[in-house]
Parts: sequence; structure tokens; C-alpha cells
Amino acid sequence: IATEQNLMQSYMNQFLERAQSMDIDLLTAFKQAGVPTSTFYRTINGTTELRYDTATKIYKAMHGQKENTND
Repeated sequence: IATEQNLMQSYMNQFLERAQSMDIDLLTAFKQAGVPTSTFYRTINGTTELRYDTATKIYKAMHGQKENTND
């Protein structure tokens, strides 16, 4: 559920919070999404922002990763 606060957060900040609450590894989600690790590190360091299509891939990978840990 989107709130006014998280609508203004970057995709990466939202992913960091969600990964922590879901107890999953965000770097692994990037890899599973087929996103280069260089993109992960550039985004973490604030030198780039994620595009919508990239963020969507990561979001799907995060939820797939959580489903796999619940098996």
C-alpha cells in the first residue's frame, strides 16, 4: 500500500526497507532479476537511479525469493 511518504522515496530506498522487512538479500534479488551487480552498487552509492522497468524486475525477483525461502 502506497503512502505519501513512500511515494517520494527512491525505488532503492523502498527496496532496502522491503528487503529488510522480508528478511531477504537485495543483492541476490538484483542477480535473480538479471540486473548487473554494477547497477546495484551504483544505485547503493547514489550515482544512479533505477528505471521503472529495472525496478519492476527487481520487485518480482524479491517476491520470488521470499516465496522460495518459505518452501
